Amino acid sequence: APPDASTYDIEVDNAEVEEEEEFLEQQDAAEREHNFRFEEEKGTSIVSYSRNIDDSARRVDDRRKKQRERKRLLKEQKKQEKLEEINRLRNLKKLEINERLKQLEQTSGGVQFDAFDLDEDFDPDKFADKMAEKFGEDYYGQ
Repeated sequence: APPDASTYDIEVDNAEVEEEEEFLEQQDAAEREHNFRFEEEKGTSIVSYSRNIDDSARRVDDRRKKQRERKRLLKEQKKQEKLEEINRLRNLKKLEINERLKQLEQTSGGVQFDAFDLDEDFDPDKFADKMAEKFGEDYYGQ
């Protein structure tokens, strides 16, 4: 059976509409391309790059880092040496004080000075009491 004239008109009209829509889409694309020809393609996204590139031929320059580390170690070493020197001088001072105490014991006739704590702070009242106890009237009465 031959196609109806009415269905033929609809098919032709649909084909024309599709062609016209395709033409309009092409026209819009051409206009968009012309209007945005100076814009960057991926202007809406920010491109980021890795901070460290693994396969780079660039040599890692860490001279400043090494120099800072050397300075830190040197400073630490000097601080340690200073502490050791202070401890050595402190020990020498203790030995000197102990020697003086021994001399005092010998010259005072055997009075013991063990009650003094050399590490605590000096208290004049406490010192006066201990000296009065050691060298009181009894000592001079001998």
